Amino acid sequence: MTHFFRRSTVALLLATQLTGAGAPDANQPTRLPEIVVTGERSAVELGADSLFRGLPPRDLRKQLLAESPGLDAATSLLGAEEIRWRNTPLLLDAMSHVPGAWMETRGRKEKQLFSVRGQRYPYPDFLLDGAWFRSFTETAFHFSSANLGQIQILRSSAGLLLTPESLGGAVELAPRDPRGREFQVDAAGGTHGTFRSHVNHGEGGDRFGGAWGAGYVRTDGPAGRNARERVADWYARVRIQPTGALTLGVSAFAL
Repeated sequence: MTHFFRRSTVALLLATQLTGAGAPDANQPTRLPEIVVTGERSAVELGADSLFRGLPPRDLRKQLLAESPGLDAATSLLGAEEIRWRNTPLLLDAMSHVPGAWMETRGRKEKQLFSVRGQRYPYPDFLLDGAWFRSFTETAFHFSSANLGQIQILRSSAGLLLTPESLGGAVELAPRDPRGREFQVDAAGGTHGTFRSHVNHGEGGDRFGGAWGAGYVRTDGPAGRNARERVADWYARVRIQPTGALTLGVSAFAL
């Protein structure tokens, strides 16, 4: 802080000398000119893809089904923009950035396991567009995050709001549902003959929308480790909203 004030004082004195003004009185406070800061809208303001959103104001007389404020602290949200910025191609890659996330890496079958620290280990329950999957363990490792619009993770007993046995937490996956036209292509390569590619396209408005995606991952892995893999994935979604209170959607995923 001392260096900062010294630099500011030197700059102020130099400015007054260049403008021909008199030296400032050391006993009088110096008023700096007004500073206006402008910028573009951040991703937090982008609506459906917002990274962090709080719960709406609660009025239980008007909103009988309003959520408890305690859910805000027990819930972590990952939006589509955050998934893209962090370059997390797979579902578990994206979930590893959640506060309290703990990842365990294993061998060939269940490669990685996810849990939230302090909760039952393993496993959290997974929901896909509101549908509960009893067993989702291996799928989570290969599932492409590019097909998702949002990942919502509920800790502890808050997960009981979504599934019947969620003391280990619950992970709800919302399919990608564009509200405009978008096209995205990602590709990456690395050692051991590793190559990953994915393409997404979508278009939609208030009443109708659709999206599709496809990806391919291949790797030979370390020699002599039986690590060769070839995985392809497909995704498609159609959404129709005939009225403001009714939305019909069909999503299809395949590995």
